Amino acid sequence: MSSRQKIAWNTFSPREKLNYIWNYYKWVFVLLIVIISLAIGIAEVIGNSRKRAILTVAVTGANSIAESPLLTTSFEEYLGEIEKQEFVKILPINSTNGKDSTADYGALLQLSAMTSSAELDILLLDTPESYHDYSSHDSFLNLEELFGTDFINTYSEIITSKGDALMVDSSPSLDELTPSPNSTYYLSILANTTKLETAKEFILFFLENQHPF
Repeated sequence: MSSRQKIAWNTFSPREKLNYIWNYYKWVFVLLIVIISLAIGIAEVIGNSRKRAILTVAVTGANSIAESPLLTTSFEEYLGEIEKQEFVKILPINSTNGKDSTADYGALLQLSAMTSSAELDILLLDTPESYHDYSSHDSFLNLEELFGTDFINTYSEIITSKGDALMVDSSPSLDELTPSPNSTYYLSILANTTKLETAKEFILFFLENQHPF
């Protein structure tokens, strides 16, 4: 800045100084804003890519943006020490139970595709029809083989006749997920789960904390 410009600068009002700075340096400010925005975006992408679901639970009949801190946070605490980037994923499958056949078909396709590709570990089904459809194709693991005879004897009243699902009542954690809670849900471990031990822990956690027996 020349001496003449310095003299002129000293005569400017605060508003004139701001206008001067903006007129001469606005592209610098714009560039800084773009760089900062890009840096934040890249940081978020990197952070999300490092996140890893330690268990994925699909819930049929749930809200499309459903979350259940009572279920996820409580289970994470139940497990104890887990890595910062690890989390429990609740996947809502938003069926309409016959009110919208197109939406129901889309939800069915979504669930079938994710089940086949081993992206899911546990299913919480909101209708007996959904349960019987999957059970008839041997999609679920047998609970006695997983937990033993004592487990079956303890929970015999809420285990399905095939022994591959628990019939659990509605609970506050499930009510968070569904717009119109059902009286009974079918809780099962998928046969092709890649996180069997964590899935077993979830079943025990659910029975001890969400569905006392």
